[in-house]
Amino acid sequence: MGAVGFERHGNLGLLRSLVVDTGHRGAGIGKRLLVRAVRSMESAGVADAYALTTTIALWLAKEGWQELPQKQLPQALSASAELQGACPDTAQAFHRRLSLAQHPAQAARG
Repeated sequence: MGAVGFERHGNLGLLRSLVVDTGHRGAGIGKRLLVRAVRSMESAGVADAYALTTTIALWLAKEGWQELPQKQLPQALSASAELQGACPDTAQAFHRRLSLAQHPAQAARG
């Protein structure tokens, strides 16, 4: 019904390919996938999550992600195929600070 993934670049994560089958959209699957991706990033020790999109910008903003210019994406993400032309220059960039970075004591208990 859907899929999501992320790339890890040091302590940064780049959301990749959040997709929901057309026949299942509107049922909350995308939100559950996004939550799962964020939790997976946190479990992997990612401090900051980023996303590039041409389709779900309004939805990411509604979910608490902050838009930023692509030029402000961290240099560490430049190794991603997304930033080497797979994603168009017109894609909107987003950032979300993850709870791991806000609660370092939890990470130490890990």
